[in-house]
Amino acid sequence: MGDLFLLCTDGLTDGLFDEQLLQRLRSPDAAEAAQNPAQRLVAASLDRAGRDNTTALVVEVAGG
Repeated sequence: MGDLFLLCTDGLTDGLFDEQLLQRLRSPDAAEAAQNPAQRLVAASLDRAGRDNTTALVVEVAGG
């Protein structure tokens, strides 16, 4: 895996703390594996907070 960059609105970080974001990006569980990383993060944040618009983009830069 290469470097990951997360671009998101504050709606995402209202529902998930930094450590939770990192954990979910590193090792999704089997139930989350069918979704892309951004969808997983948005869904998890909305489950916890759900009060704000929540947008996320995860970019992976492959190692050379």
